[in-house]
Amino acid sequence: MKSLCLLLLLPLNSYAIFTKLYQGYKNSDRLKEISLNKQFSDLDYSLNKNKYDWNLSADIGQIDSSLQSLFSFSSQRTIKNSKSIGISKDSFKYGSFQISHEQTEYDLSNWSSGSLNNFNSDKVFEAKNVFSYTYEILNDSNGLDWEIIHLQNKAENLGNKWTEDQDHLDFYNAYLGVKHQIMLDRLYKEFKAKARKRVRLIRKRVKDGLSRSVDLNQANLALLNQEEQVLKNRAELRSKVAAIEEIIKISIPESRYKEINWTYKEYKKYSKYLEGTSYTETERLKLLNKINEMNISKYDESIGHSLGLSLSYAANAFDDQQGEAVDDSLSSTTVDKAIALTYSIPLGLSNRSAVRKKMSLQKIKSDLSLRNRTGQLDVKVKVLNENIKRYNRGIKLNSEKIGFAEKVSKENRRLYYRGKVSFEETLRADENLINTKISFMSMMYLYESSIAELAFLNGNITPYLTSYRD
Repeated sequence: MKSLCLLLLLPLNSYAIFTKLYQGYKNSDRLKEISLNKQFSDLDYSLNKNKYDWNLSADIGQIDSSLQSLFSFSSQRTIKNSKSIGISKDSFKYGSFQISHEQTEYDLSNWSSGSLNNFNSDKVFEAKNVFSYTYEILNDSNGLDWEIIHLQNKAENLGNKWTEDQDHLDFYNAYLGVKHQIMLDRLYKEFKAKARKRVRLIRKRVKDGLSRSVDLNQANLALLNQEEQVLKNRAELRSKVAAIEEIIKISIPESRYKEINWTYKEYKKYSKYLEGTSYTETERLKLLNKINEMNISKYDESIGHSLGLSLSYAANAFDDQQGEAVDDSLSSTTVDKAIALTYSIPLGLSNRSAVRKKMSLQKIKSDLSLRNRTGQLDVKVKVLNENIKRYNRGIKLNSEKIGFAEKVSKENRRLYYRGKVSFEETLRADENLINTKISFMSMMYLYESSIAELAFLNGNITPYLTSYRD
């Protein structure tokens, strides 16, 4: 921002002023705040993608049991101290698996000696390694959830782009408003100077008896009107300049106004930014519609039949030495293998129909919203293109009119001083010249604002402003 401030202190042409103002806008806190939405979206996307992340679990516990059992030795009081560690991973599409290692210390000091024939100690250690895997065969709700997450991220990115583009357009329109008011300020000052000169000349003519006093009064009234117009325009100009200053956090002194100029822009020079096959807004709506469709499918899956496959493998080993039990468990031939298929049918029907109907209605509403908005934007683009041609023609017409209006004004002043036309006719000719020049600037404003809006609708406002030259 300091370098921008220094650059604004140097003599600059209009091109450089806009470039530096635009650079200031791109570094503004306002745009930074909007850009944060992209970072939030990226973080949400990352969190949603990784919600089935790796999970590490640890467990420690003690059991003191003497419950009766079918096997007599199991009915003897046993104290177990166990600890385990495991790692697991769920996924959207590939099922879930878990690997765990468990070590258990059995305190068999309360067992009868006959039950301990296989061990030389009343403390025995068990080590167990378990691998398990589950996979849903029929129900694909998790897979659909994965696709929805990606679509939501794309939709949010398009929404963020639209918001940022809209702010770029707002900034440009603010600058265009400032430039328009500066041009009008110059015109009004020019007309005020001419009105003051006219008053001086007519005052002299009244003294010489060549003009009526009513002419002088009319000339003074016209001067006051121009002074009032200058004040009103300056107030509006200051308001618009202040808005730009607030955005870029830099003061723009009045001394810089003279460096602002307005040159005509050929449409074909920017035509590549003004054409497109789609709109950012409708592309986002299409993604939202696709998400609605997939949410219906996801709901259907969640309330549908389910067929789950479960696989597990466990190996263990016992020893009165803990280290030996762990080593033996890694190559143990005492294993437990299991495979199972679990089929389930949801029976609850109370809310199912209402929920699905609501989701279907939402999809219909979204489809209608997309069609209506696409139609509105198509009409808007068509009208903008038509109006750009009209404004282009209007600029050329007003340019020609200014030439004739200046000739008429000059000729009427000459005839008035010769006493061949009335002062009212001379005043009307001057006012017509004023209005023609104002109309010309208004056409330039409408022409450029329409071009910018067309670039915005086609998603090209940023490259358009980057290439914009005044």
